[in-house]
Amino acid sequence: MKTYKSHVLVLLYLTFIFLFLTFPLILNFNSILPGHGDTRHLSWVMAWDIHQLFHDPLHMFDANILYNTRYILASADHLIGSAIMGMPVYLLTGNLPLLYNTVYLLGFVLSGFAMYLLVRYCTGNTYAAVVAATFYAFLPYRFRHLTHPHMFNTIWIPLAFLFLDKFLRSRKGKDCALFILFYTLTVLSSWYLGLYLSVLAPIYLLAFIILGRRWWILKTVVAYLLIGAILAGLVILPFAYPYLYNAREHGFDRELASGANLKDYYGMVPFKDAWYRKVLHLNRASDYPFFLGMLAYFLMALALISFRKGVPGSKRWEPPRTSPLLLFIIVGLAAFLFSFGKDISYGNTVLLPGPYRLLHYFVPGFSGLRRAGRFAMLYMTAAGVIIGFGYVKLEEWVTKMKKFSPAGLCIIASLIIMSEVRAFYIKPTRMKMTFVTPEAKPYAVWLEGLEDDPVILNLPMHDNMGLESGYMIDSIHHWRRMVNGYTAFVPKTYHNYRRLMREYPSEEGIAKLKQDGITYILLHAGEYEVISDFEEALRSSREIPHLLEYVGRFETVYVFKIK
Repeated sequence: MKTYKSHVLVLLYLTFIFLFLTFPLILNFNSILPGHGDTRHLSWVMAWDIHQLFHDPLHMFDANILYNTRYILASADHLIGSAIMGMPVYLLTGNLPLLYNTVYLLGFVLSGFAMYLLVRYCTGNTYAAVVAATFYAFLPYRFRHLTHPHMFNTIWIPLAFLFLDKFLRSRKGKDCALFILFYTLTVLSSWYLGLYLSVLAPIYLLAFIILGRRWWILKTVVAYLLIGAILAGLVILPFAYPYLYNAREHGFDRELASGANLKDYYGMVPFKDAWYRKVLHLNRASDYPFFLGMLAYFLMALALISFRKGVPGSKRWEPPRTSPLLLFIIVGLAAFLFSFGKDISYGNTVLLPGPYRLLHYFVPGFSGLRRAGRFAMLYMTAAGVIIGFGYVKLEEWVTKMKKFSPAGLCIIASLIIMSEVRAFYIKPTRMKMTFVTPEAKPYAVWLEGLEDDPVILNLPMHDNMGLESGYMIDSIHHWRRMVNGYTAFVPKTYHNYRRLMREYPSEEGIAKLKQDGITYILLHAGEYEVISDFEEALRSSREIPHLLEYVGRFETVYVFKIK
């Protein structure tokens, strides 16, 4: 079979599995977001990215939320890399759920396809590549992050390793350029994964040179990579500067949280299907579902055992020095150790200080990343390659016994992986869903039609900031600046406004709003938890015509202009 045909079949296969596992999401692809708070916020982020790319790209990070805060988009992941994937669909439809769900589908399917290309290159075995792709595309950890595109979208990581390895062996500028490209796309898709890849790629490079004793290529490799690093830096710097600015101005450094636990690597989070955990006597993991499945662990063990036997003609137990298997074992081990965060723990017992402390306290950029457990995604990338090598050995044994054909064994292994995934992944049907109407609400249409540049305050301001994301979703139809918003780092100005609005509509509060340039107050009847609170706010607003001018009602939204 020609290569391109096999590639198309793998893509169709991964797409089918995705639709099967997430059913019935496909029936509501253009109307439902699979999740609640974070999903609403991050879908808005991608919509803002696309809007701003075509309207004012130089002010990409000055988003329309949390008024009076510079570079507010840089208080969380900007998701440029993910937004570009869904851009064609969004430009054609303007449909927010369709944008998010397209990125959701592509993040799973193309991540698996990238692993397929990497393992096919490393092993030369198409069936091993399919098994590894099935494993990597539908990781339990990926399902755990259904609401985080910057974590389930790992397309570029396997491709970065693929072309890094090609470059180290060929020392061709084309391979180096592709490595730099995919590294840059990883950074633009997720600061977490980009910075973690920045640690592991040099480890891969050093292991290749040291173990292979190829010191003579160091000069050429460093020269190419230095040029590539400068070019990557020129692309990344405009996106990094707002984060550096916020860290300096607002102290956005974050306290290092607990990372993974040794128990997490053989456990499942408590709300998964119980039968699989009980049969295998698995531990109840805390927040990180790092258990990879029994077949995955078996294939990894098989790869490690068979690797010790070396290659034909070598001394006993001497492994090939620059085998991708050995290099990914080293990278996987490093990612595994870094994933524990500040301490390597077993349950509540601290065993050793974690190497991640060195990154957090001494390497620029890592002080703002508190979830070291996300290093496990790089560990799982390495595991995918190791599983591919283990499958090659298993295929060699089984086909010798003439029990199965290579294609039959591939089908059986893939089905086992999928059955394990079904047992312990987060089913979208069990998640809170957000229904989003594609049409703009009447008040959003009115705001979009205003000729001036208004600044709005939506009331109520919720104590649970996740609920503020509802106003953000409405804003994709008008993109007017507003006081409301939801993000990882909440500026002090927002808390000040919310404190003022507890006494709404006080003269002091309205005077402060006017002083700050806020022009409209919108009362959303459906957002108040107690209807009497809304009725009191509406009545009070109408009783001060010298401060507030009643503009009109748009369904359940009442608009007042500050005089």
